[in-house]
Amino acid sequence: MPAVLPLQPVSIGDFRRDVKDHYTNARHGQPVPVMRAHDDGPALMLGADRLLEALEALSFSPEVYEQSGQIGFWLPELELYALGDDAASAEEDLLEEVHEYVVDYLSDVDAYLGAPNRRAHYPFIVKAYAAGLLGLLGEVVLGADKPVAA
Repeated sequence: MPAVLPLQPVSIGDFRRDVKDHYTNARHGQPVPVMRAHDDGPALMLGADRLLEALEALSFSPEVYEQSGQIGFWLPELELYALGDDAASAEEDLLEEVHEYVVDYLSDVDAYLGAPNRRAHYPFIVKAYAAGLLGLLGEVVLGADKPVAA
């Protein structure tokens, strides 16, 4: 890993040439800024596990409800609701809803960021996306301790 952190973005050409080194640096926690000529801002490459660490203070707080003999989950951070015959099926439904919302959001990120009622979801979307890449979506969304019925 280089001793000097590049404060200036790496050109896309240099990035391509040294992609293995930049990838290794990003995986080990050193953010790698990359920019194309005549672009309006750099992109930032960072390992998904390091991104989760950086977003650790941002937490999901699922709420559990019983409704007509079924278990419901409300996830206020993404304004998602799930329902199941039991806690396991409700959790599965919630995680599927989160996954689908992440895909939809990131497929049209500019539109979602432009929507006042959806803009605040973005950091949670990024956290859920990184967690999903690492196979940790359930742990990150539901937490180590399962939610308790309200």
